[in-house]
Amino acid sequence: MKKFFKSLDGYKKRGLVYITIGVLLISYELIFVRPLRPTVLILWTGVIGIGIIVILYFREPQE
Repeated sequence: MKKFFKSLDGYKKRGLVYITIGVLLISYELIFVRPLRPTVLILWTGVIGIGIIVILYFREPQE
């Protein structure tokens, strides 16, 4: 697992952090918050989307 993270560039690591935070906080909203707040769920889904975009489209500059 440690080798896997060392092989990733900075943008991929950052994207994984965004996705992890988004999934954790959506899970929190779904489990612990009543009534559900759709605006908050949409915003955290947006954070996950940003993480996916960062992973797929951003690259480290080639030297």
